[in-house]
Amino acid sequence: YHVLTFGLHTSNSQLTDHETEHYSVFAHDEKKKIIGGALIWVWRDSAFVSVIWVDKPYRRQGVGRRLLEEVEMEAKKRGSIWIKLDTYEFQTSEFYLDCGYTVYGEVKDYTCGQSKIFLRKRLRDLK
Repeated sequence: YHVLTFGLHTSNSQLTDHETEHYSVFAHDEKKKIIGGALIWVWRDSAFVSVIWVDKPYRRQGVGRRLLEEVEMEAKKRGSIWIKLDTYEFQTSEFYLDCGYTVYGEVKDYTCGQSKIFLRKRLRDLK
């Protein structure tokens, strides 16, 4: 997976003169066990959350919101105007709406009758 992703991002960077950056954030419990995290890649004016996850016992306790806040702070430092992600309708799209994200696309019946929802949040004004 990583070899393919790196290869694609390297190819895109060569074609566009824009480097792709990657970063991650994690949440830990009191024993330093990872209980959640997010994997992000940045290209041009946007940071893309490719994975975000919180272990079930820690959901609805603010862990996901804190992860998104860290993702957004780091994206701003890297110059991103937008943060973007996608999810399925059965997942937590309401959570993202509560965190200030807006829907900018939907693919109905993406798989097994479920829609895929595309969300974004503006981090700063356009240049």
